[in-house]
Amino acid sequence: MIALMAAIDALTAAGAMPDVGIKLFLDGEEERGSPTLAGVLEQVGEDLDADVLLFCDGPMHQSRRRQLTLGVRGSMTIDVRTFGPNRPLHSGHYGNWAPNPNETLMRLLVSLKDAQGQPAIEGFVEDVAPVTSLERAAIRAMPSIDAALASELGLDTNEIDGERIEEAILRPAIVVRGLYGGAVGDRARNIIEPDAQASINVRLVPGQTPERVAAQFTAHFADQGMTVSPDAPPAGTARENHLQLTVRPGGYRAFRTPADAPIVQQLKQIMDRLPGPETLITPTMGGSLPIYLFEESLDMPIVILPIANHDNNQHGRNENLRLQNLFDAIELYAEILAGLAEQ
Repeated sequence: MIALMAAIDALTAAGAMPDVGIKLFLDGEEERGSPTLAGVLEQVGEDLDADVLLFCDGPMHQSRRRQLTLGVRGSMTIDVRTFGPNRPLHSGHYGNWAPNPNETLMRLLVSLKDAQGQPAIEGFVEDVAPVTSLERAAIRAMPSIDAALASELGLDTNEIDGERIEEAILRPAIVVRGLYGGAVGDRARNIIEPDAQASINVRLVPGQTPERVAAQFTAHFADQGMTVSPDAPPAGTARENHLQLTVRPGGYRAFRTPADAPIVQQLKQIMDRLPGPETLITPTMGGSLPIYLFEESLDMPIVILPIANHDNNQHGRNENLRLQNLFDAIELYAEILAGLAEQ
């Protein structure tokens, strides 16, 4: 928003502000799944009528090239909890005898993917919409940054050998984002814990829905010999084969604008008037935004204009914005306002 305001101020000061209407929509609950967004859109949707909806969010391509992004992955969170003895047990007296919920949890998590890194959940990829030839062509036209990115991150290879990052984010992702089953380091104790927990982030692509994915996870864990329930095991029952599975509210599906939509080339032509290399067309970013709600409520083309630097430590410590990205965004927004007014 700061970049857009600065662009408008600069255009106004230069006497070049085009005759174009701008409507700003700020979502302050995006990190919580935007729980009130649908209701807000239902109330004010008619007031948001426009020629195009630009989502100014997300990181740019790792090459730092100017970029037009057509989609986002969906997102949902599944929490799982395994169980062992109903009280902590000494690992020496009971190790090799009492089932260990940490080991059960590890076995279940490893079962989610095969040795090649592909999802091993039955039906998980069957609903995925095929990647189009235009989307694959757009990826081929992008500079390859995998080797430089791996070096920057201290890696030697990626999850599936030889796959470009732009191709990887077109697939759904299963990411174990956290584990807990007892302390480590100087707080570790020689005990078998009563339970262990993990939080799984699932990134969805077009064709998948949170409801169907939740059912697929439930069936998969049942096939691993677990009794799956949203509740903890009832008192007095066996615990070691019980899995508590909870789907957090706020999950949503993916969104993607077709690569051959007229607005894509229209915006690219405007952006290419700026100095520097040709604007990249990216089929999707790897992250998620609840754009599908706008797609369902509003009748207008939707595209994404990311401006943040890829190395901004998003959701981590010292999250930042590179100043050159801010300056580039001001220039970009000014050019787009002028270009759209001309057309």
